[in-house]
Amino acid sequence: MMPDRYFDSLVKMVCLQKSPSFCRQGALLTKRGAKRETKMSFYNAYNFTQQWEAGYRELPLTKGGPTNKGVSLGLLQTLAERDRAFLNYVGIFPPVTIDSLKELTPRQATLILQHVYWDAENLDEYPNRIAAFLFDCSVQFGWRTAVRLAKHGYNATLGPYGAKLPDNGTVDLQTRNALCMETDKLVACCLKAREDYCQELARATGANAQTLKAWLRRTRSLRCYLRG
Repeated sequence: MMPDRYFDSLVKMVCLQKSPSFCRQGALLTKRGAKRETKMSFYNAYNFTQQWEAGYRELPLTKGGPTNKGVSLGLLQTLAERDRAFLNYVGIFPPVTIDSLKELTPRQATLILQHVYWDAENLDEYPNRIAAFLFDCSVQFGWRTAVRLAKHGYNATLGPYGAKLPDNGTVDLQTRNALCMETDKLVACCLKAREDYCQELARATGANAQTLKAWLRRTRSLRCYLRG
């Protein structure tokens, strides 16, 4: 396990800046060459996401129940059932309760999100902007929805005769290869697909105007962050 003093230094340097300039920090994501610094790419993506996931919240439209720092109670319970060794590694021991979630530290939340949504899905293998898009969507909406939105974005870049990706939440070789061909147009279309999804989700769930506005504001901020 990473000693706390090293973790705290890294997070303080990269992740926990209280008033970041999204556009300025976005340059870290977009101005690297093909051989990017993969060890830092997660923290660059997390630097954006953690601004929107700070603190304990009980939102009625969250499928996993209450969340704290981007980690839902449902996710913790799933880890307790399927990946108890990892949960113990970060210092959380079943049974998982609402108190376990409320007591989650920034360090624990970061390690959990990296383990579930970054490492398990091999996001280091994707270009930085696509990886950051997939990660932030996964934390907010779930991995399968994130993949579907990225596929919608890719399909929108194709002409009438292009080979479209299937409309599902699975990643096969075709999907991986398509998303790894990152272009400005692909990133823009992925973000547009996310905006459309937010509108559809608000209509389907009856979300109020304030909730929809927050979802769209997060997407617009991500666009600025990825643009650099």
